Amino acid sequence: MKVFNLLQIKYQEFNESVKAYISKTLSDFGTTYGNNTIFGQLINVVGSVVQNIMLYIEDAMTEQNKYTAQRKKSIYGLAVQSGYIPSLGKAATCNIKLTFIPSNFRDLNVVIPNKTRLMCSQNGLIYNIVLPQENIILSIDKDNSYKYLQIVEGSYETQQFYSTGGQLYTQNVTFNGDVDVDFLEVTVNNELWERVDSLYDMSPDGKQYVCRTALTKGFDLIFGNDQFGRSLKEGDQIVVTYLTHNGELGNIDANQETQFIFMDNITNIGEEELNANEIFNISLVDTSGIGGGTYGETTKQVKNMIGYNSRSLVLASPLNYKRLISQFSFCGYNRTWGEEGSLVVNSLILKNYKMHLSKGSDYFNLSENDFFLSDSQKSSIMTCIENSGNQL
Repeated sequence: MKVFNLLQIKYQEFNESVKAYISKTLSDFGTTYGNNTIFGQLINVVGSVVQNIMLYIEDAMTEQNKYTAQRKKSIYGLAVQSGYIPSLGKAATCNIKLTFIPSNFRDLNVVIPNKTRLMCSQNGLIYNIVLPQENIILSIDKDNSYKYLQIVEGSYETQQFYSTGGQLYTQNVTFNGDVDVDFLEVTVNNELWERVDSLYDMSPDGKQYVCRTALTKGFDLIFGNDQFGRSLKEGDQIVVTYLTHNGELGNIDANQETQFIFMDNITNIGEEELNANEIFNISLVDTSGIGGGTYGETTKQVKNMIGYNSRSLVLASPLNYKRLISQFSFCGYNRTWGEEGSLVVNSLILKNYKMHLSKGSDYFNLSENDFFLSDSQKSSIMTCIENSGNQL
């Protein structure tokens, strides 16, 4: 920065003037000045301290500017101050239907637990059945129609902590990869607590918490202070279950043949284990039930959103839609706009052609279709917008 370059020059001039004065004064007493003398050592120490202070101030001013900040902690901090919470990505979802394979066991009652794992033949990734309760019971004799279920890509992980107590107790949770916080579960002393958007959404004695992307790594869980939400006591057990996912790798192309197989055994009501693959056929419902996954935002994407986002995260303007579309890595360019006074949002999107390049010379062999989104990619964007619940 120019101001610090100028100050550096001024300090050097001052430093040289001091050295010249001390050298002249010492010579009058028959003593010479040098770096090895006590005066030389003092001047060098003062110079080093001043240099460190100037570097610290310059670094602080650099990291407080969205255009010059480089460190992730600084960029995330500026984003949070502007009301924007960086995304840790979205897990891919889809709807499936189960049908019983014809068999002689007409009186069999099958228990399918929540989070039962399936494997997708299209990408080899693990998906989990999402239920609003611990399990469901299906009867071969009575449930002879389709059973519709939602599944989500990823793997559930659990961590356990113990609170040190106090108001607004904050617990940092670190992990590897991306996490979809929409599938976050937090229990305190074996009791499920509710996630809310902000401190002001907590009731005075509510068993609630706020989840925020951490400035360094992972996410922070913020608990109440007895005025907004219930505070934690020392020794309270916190168990956090979260879903790590593979972002866009989990997206399913409905135009390709897709099969799922059970990775976990299920049971009957007598708790005897059963091979679910011998009981059910699994198929996709339709393209409308496929939700596209996204990767966690990069520091570059977060920096671009500082000061240009809706504090309520509502998709209210073309800029908000542009930000959402930019989260998909297969979108290389998007020009998103709306006419004045209109609620219609238009977006011209070109595919990220770099995904088709293994070497530079491949660029000259690209076809026109390599720049256009496929139907499944368009569908994943539309489903993501519709499922966000943030449309104005």
